[in-house]
Amino acid sequence: FGRRRTIIMGACIFGCGGLVQDVSNSVAEMCIGRLISGFGTGMLSTCVPVYQTEVAPKETRGALGTLYQLGVTLGILVAVLVDFSQRHAEAGWRWCGVPRVV
Repeated sequence: FGRRRTIIMGACIFGCGGLVQDVSNSVAEMCIGRLISGFGTGMLSTCVPVYQTEVAPKETRGALGTLYQLGVTLGILVAVLVDFSQRHAEAGWRWCGVPRVV
């Protein structure tokens, strides 16, 4: 199927899951959107690093892999901080999508 097409398909699945989360009216709907987004994230987290190392010059492969992992880790940190700041807010769970938009 090819890595490039798999990355595009993973991004589309992730986007559909994000859309479900954005229009959700309950925590259950939000969880369904998170599940869909998780499938897309799984596809992307396996294909993107391999694709990056295949197309990168050998001098920058290690740096690109490190930057990829750093970006993922920083994204998780931002998401956790937003979630933590909204833990007592009325319908605070709706703010969980803000890091995805950024």
